[in-house]
Amino acid sequence: MTGNYSMEDFTGLASASDNCTASPAKTQSPTVATILGIGNQTVTIAATDDVSLTGDCTFTLTVQAGCAAPTVTCPAARPWQPMALVRAL
Repeated sequence: MTGNYSMEDFTGLASASDNCTASPAKTQSPTVATILGIGNQTVTIAATDDVSLTGDCTFTLTVQAGCAAPTVTCPAARPWQPMALVRAL
């Protein structure tokens, strides 16, 4: 079992509004693809407007121990011919 989690991009789930900038730029910390361990992680979403004023919000992301990735076993290599070719022989 593993508890490592690659941080996703949560900026699209947050909204930001401003009286000077139509769409303030949003960033998050920890950044996307940061590897997090098991436990509670604080995520901060910040928005910055065109005059460099910022606002932010935080939420808690709980990383729980989960299952390992599935193990896949492929069949052994074998000769194969499409059915159309088999019928023609």
